[in-house]
Amino acid sequence: SQPSDDIMSVLSAIQSGQATLLDEMKSIHLKLSENDKALDDIKKRLGEIEGVCSSIALVKEQIHEVQGMAEQSTKMFANLATRLDDSEDRARRSNLVFFGLKDNEHETWEQSEKLIIDFCSASLESSLQPRDIEGAHRIGRFRPNNNRPIIVRFSHFKDKEGVLSRSARLKGTNYKITADFSPATRLARKKLVEFGRTQRKPFKLRYDKLILDNTTYLFDSTEQKVIRQPR
Repeated sequence: SQPSDDIMSVLSAIQSGQATLLDEMKSIHLKLSENDKALDDIKKRLGEIEGVCSSIALVKEQIHEVQGMAEQSTKMFANLATRLDDSEDRARRSNLVFFGLKDNEHETWEQSEKLIIDFCSASLESSLQPRDIEGAHRIGRFRPNNNRPIIVRFSHFKDKEGVLSRSARLKGTNYKITADFSPATRLARKKLVEFGRTQRKPFKLRYDKLILDNTTYLFDSTEQKVIRQPR
């Protein structure tokens, strides 16, 4: 009959709807399960990232510690080098270096000493005796047409200063006399003179310092540049 057919049709539609609903619920449960798994994966990765971050933080801390130790070591070695340079300069304070004196390939120390005594007498009017000189010798290897400098160690500091004070008389000649310094001090003086010449102003060089416009400059061997002396 017609009512029975209508009821059956409604029941069929309800069953079909229930089946569809069940399928959708299963799909939702599956997606939720997948989401839970994804969340678990995310939590796991976050945990791993936190571990890596902790490791990075630890490494950074260790790097900072090493950098601090390296800076302390650098300062310590710089201070030690400065003290050694000062000691070497003190050991050289009675020395002078003579440039331009005629060279001889087989020149002995005694000949170098006599050459210095004769030169000081003739060019500087400075009377020296062999006892006034502890030693004199050429620096470096002999090369033709090149006069090696002679380093002279005086027995008395005053004699050395007396000769050096007369060296201005050599201006305009092929001869020159300079104080003897450690390699580090020679480099510092060279850099300071180069700096002073770029300023186009009068300056004075005193040991390892340069005076310009009442300001004192130093050569920083660590930074390899000329700096103002800290007050």
